Amino acid sequence: MAFIHTPNASASEKTTSMYASAEANYGYLPNMYRAFGHRPEVMESWAALLSSIRGHMSLRRYELVTLAAAKELKSSYCMLAHGSVLLREGFTSDGLTAVVNETDKAPIDAGERAIMAFAAKVARDATSVTQQDIDGLKKHGLSDAEIFDVTAAAAAENAGCAGCCTRPCLYRAARAECAKDAQRRPRGRAASGAVTVPGYTAMTR
Repeated sequence: MAFIHTPNASASEKTTSMYASAEANYGYLPNMYRAFGHRPEVMESWAALLSSIRGHMSLRRYELVTLAAAKELKSSYCMLAHGSVLLREGFTSDGLTAVVNETDKAPIDAGERAIMAFAAKVARDATSVTQQDIDGLKKHGLSDAEIFDVTAAAAAENAGCAGCCTRPCLYRAARAECAKDAQRRPRGRAASGAVTVPGYTAMTR
């Protein structure tokens, strides 16, 4: 449940529509949408902002950036959400766990490691970013515009993890994502194992 009191679907036509759309997409109503139920027009603008940010980078990069930011913010809820997308995009359970734990076996290249470290720094304390950080990303081939995209994605994740959701929704989110993932896979290629994040485990089977 959310920390704040959330409105019922009957609060307004926009709230009714937003809840119905979220339930159709996720299979249940995530706590994040319940919190936005007070201001569905803000959710519309928020969704448009995120869509605009995602539109300028690959899905893989966006999810790695937001995963790194969510980890820095200690948001297990958001980590599982972004991790579930990476599983659908081809990461194995072991590979994703290695990414989260920042081990040498993580299936990401040096540039992606640098991008995730930068995203974490932005989420932790944007005022600590230096020219050296920017130059480091440029050494990995990122342009000024791409660095802006990474920064915007990390900053948006920071805002999105504002604390409206609590643990009871966490496992429901994981189960729903994994169930949807299993439905998308060709028969005979079901995933198995577990994705581990600090304090939580989301089963992928």
